[in-house]
Amino acid sequence: MNTGIWHKKLAWAAAASGAILLVLTGALIASINRQYKELLRSTSSITDLRKLEEPLVALQEWAQSSEQDRGGADSWRAPYANLTSITRALDQSEPTVQEIEPSLKRLDFLFAHMEKQYASTPLAGSGSADGRNLEKEFRVEIKNTIAGLRAALASLQGRTESRSALLASGWRDFKLLLLIPFVLLGATVLLLTLFQRERSRYIRASAALSDSEERFRQLVESNIIGMMVSDFDGNVSEANNAFLRMLGYTREDLAGGRIRWNAITPHEFAERDEDAAAELKSLGACTPFEKEFIRKNGARVPVLIGSAVLKGESAKTVAFVVDLTERKQIENRLDESERFYQLLFERNLAGVYRMSLYGQILDCNDAFAKILGCRSKSEAACLSINEFYESESSRQEFLARLRERGALTSFEHQLRRKGGELIWILENVNLVATGDGMPPVIEGTIIDVTERKNAERALRASEARLRLMIEQAPAILWTTDDSLRLTSAIGRGLKALGMRPNAFNGIGLQEYFGGDEGALAAHEKALKGERVDYDIDWSGRAFHSHVEPFVDIDGKPLGTIGIALDVTERKRSQEEHAALQADIQRSAIEWVETFDSVESPLIILDAAERVVRLNRSARRLSGLSLREAQSRRFVSLGEGEPWNAARQLAVQALESGSSMTTQILESTGKCWDITADRYLLPDSEARIIITIRDITELVRLQQSIRKNDTLFAMGNLVAGVAHEVRNPLFSISATLQAFEARFGGNRDYQRYTDVLKAEIDRLNELMRELLEYGRPKTLELASASLGEILDEAVGACESLAGRLSVNVLHKVNGPIPDLLADRRKMAQVFQNLLENAIQHSPPGGVVVAEAKAGGDNGSGWVDCCVSDSGPGFNSEDLPRIFEPFFSRRRGGTGLGLSIVQRIINEHGGSIVAGNRPEGGAVVKVSLRFSRN
Repeated sequence: MNTGIWHKKLAWAAAASGAILLVLTGALIASINRQYKELLRSTSSITDLRKLEEPLVALQEWAQSSEQDRGGADSWRAPYANLTSITRALDQSEPTVQEIEPSLKRLDFLFAHMEKQYASTPLAGSGSADGRNLEKEFRVEIKNTIAGLRAALASLQGRTESRSALLASGWRDFKLLLLIPFVLLGATVLLLTLFQRERSRYIRASAALSDSEERFRQLVESNIIGMMVSDFDGNVSEANNAFLRMLGYTREDLAGGRIRWNAITPHEFAERDEDAAAELKSLGACTPFEKEFIRKNGARVPVLIGSAVLKGESAKTVAFVVDLTERKQIENRLDESERFYQLLFERNLAGVYRMSLYGQILDCNDAFAKILGCRSKSEAACLSINEFYESESSRQEFLARLRERGALTSFEHQLRRKGGELIWILENVNLVATGDGMPPVIEGTIIDVTERKNAERALRASEARLRLMIEQAPAILWTTDDSLRLTSAIGRGLKALGMRPNAFNGIGLQEYFGGDEGALAAHEKALKGERVDYDIDWSGRAFHSHVEPFVDIDGKPLGTIGIALDVTERKRSQEEHAALQADIQRSAIEWVETFDSVESPLIILDAAERVVRLNRSARRLSGLSLREAQSRRFVSLGEGEPWNAARQLAVQALESGSSMTTQILESTGKCWDITADRYLLPDSEARIIITIRDITELVRLQQSIRKNDTLFAMGNLVAGVAHEVRNPLFSISATLQAFEARFGGNRDYQRYTDVLKAEIDRLNELMRELLEYGRPKTLELASASLGEILDEAVGACESLAGRLSVNVLHKVNGPIPDLLADRRKMAQVFQNLLENAIQHSPPGGVVVAEAKAGGDNGSGWVDCCVSDSGPGFNSEDLPRIFEPFFSRRRGGTGLGLSIVQRIINEHGGSIVAGNRPEGGAVVKVSLRFSRN
């Protein structure tokens, strides 16, 4: 039941009561007015006028009772008080009409004021038309009453006879007036009692209904399923919070009518909505279906919606909406995951397969097929894996391991591809039960690791070579852990210290180095990340050492690693040069006395390579006076050698800060020893002292000594050979000569003696070549001109060439630097080559010896070719022509070219034999020339 209905009923009851009260009050007031008029007419005394106070009092009480609910009683208190004060004043005397005229005016004013107060406080129900009419009548009555009072006062003295009747009638009306409020009070109490009883029943029913509605509303609002009530036109009248949250709308949007289900439905679902509406109208419910709603922010939300028509309201439907966003996301992720794993399966670089225990390939990807040498996975599926194993036993061994363990991880073995190529594979495989009573299947992956295996073998070989290089290097390499204990020590340098590799592993550096704090401090710095160089003397040897941190791939220090180079000889050389430099510097202090007396040229340069001072020998060498030479650039002192080499040496000494020494051999045979020393003056200004010594005679003396030593050794050997071989040959030759002297006239003997003489000559030649071939491999290297060597060789062959009528030509193309060679042996090389070419050339033939600089841009090689016009080498003989004792020439020993090859090899050169396209043989000799 609605509370508003009861409020309306209560208002109507109050209005009716007010109307009744107003009518009765009006009637009583009219009666009182008549009584006042009659009283004023009939009363000649002013005391009758005071009886008018009683109805006025009743009127005031009524007004008080009728207005108490709205505060109207307060508006009547002031007029009543004024009326009381007037009547009390009248009680003090009985004035005449003229005397009470002012009081009546005051009373008239009072009634006017009462009328004004009444007008400002309308009675209950005065808002209706009847109430307004009653109010107007009351006002008229008040005015009439006042007028009547005035008229009654005029005729008061002539109308006293009706006083008693009028008083009785007035008293009756007054009692009726007093009775009316009690009657109305009883009726009101009765009405309120009935209203309260009905209201209590209504409240109980409303409370029960409210509880039911609240429970239902809580059920609806707490439901995770969206619910909405709408009509077929799209208007949504009610919705729960789940529906509003789903679409991002608020209660204000719902109350404002801004949610319409057809407006938030994408156009592609309009036809489906029409079908659902038709189904609702015909069946009262529709089958749930999927669609999308447009959220307030414009995004779409997939939903599952089912609707039914509300009972009793065919135009309204209730819909239950389930948010499918999470389910759709899960479905999308599942689809994406499925696509990803499918793609991973198909495009995996590793071969993925599934096969039976019997080897039948049930499924595989393209990578698996490619590894096995198949064109596609369909081709591989037609084959058995057993075909790719080297043997049935290897396949059975694999299956036995798999059955035993259930899975194999990182299992490496070999398979043979379809084309027969043997490859290494890395396999991860599981034995998977099918669960249907069938035999288990094999699932796994394979990776072709053939390249890795080859790389590992190459790496191991490289590591072995590297270890061999390190072990054979003339140095010492070692490592320590983070507590500075030796973990390894290798290198050929250990042998010089009398130590074996890794002999001191586990020993701490403090114990090993003893009191050498420098080495220990260097390793401690290396542990902290520094790279340290230091020098150490150990067991009479000097070492320059370098140590640095030894870290893992993450940069975490594991210890230290160091290398030590044996610099004993270099240090000794540096000490010698330092001593020489000290001597020169000491001499420089006394240069005023001794500088010009020095025989070797001495030149002092500043840091700008300008001449500060030069001695007499240097001035003589440059051809300049002291004044002309001072302050000149060193480069302008002279051209050629030794000036060019001295200038280069000065630049090197200035840059390095150390002594530099070199030797220069001129084409004229003159040899210079040049030294450049750098020193600092007290003011830190750099100076360079260049010393140029002519050591030509010294070099010649050294060469002479070496040559004498060689000749001495050769003399001993030749003496021994002569004693052991030539004495018998001499005896044979003497016997043959005696035989010829006695039997020379006999021609039968002549042919035998000629053969014997030729063989004796051959034996002598053989002994000469044997001596040369067996001579020790010692070279007397010196700067030698190739042109001069060729001249010497050609001169030695002139007799043979003249005897065989062969022309010998030789030429040198362009400037060729001098060779650093053994001149005698090199001359022997070209003499042997020329003699061999002459002997194989026909009469009138030509033998040419030609030399030129070879390589790219003068790379340091000289090529010399000796060619003839003979038949050339047989192609089958070319691989053997340098073998000892191999010869196709009658009477040849087969040692000539062997000796030539040995000498060329001793000089670091090469020799190649071949045939010319136009005919004839050619032998090419390549030699390195000196860079001094």
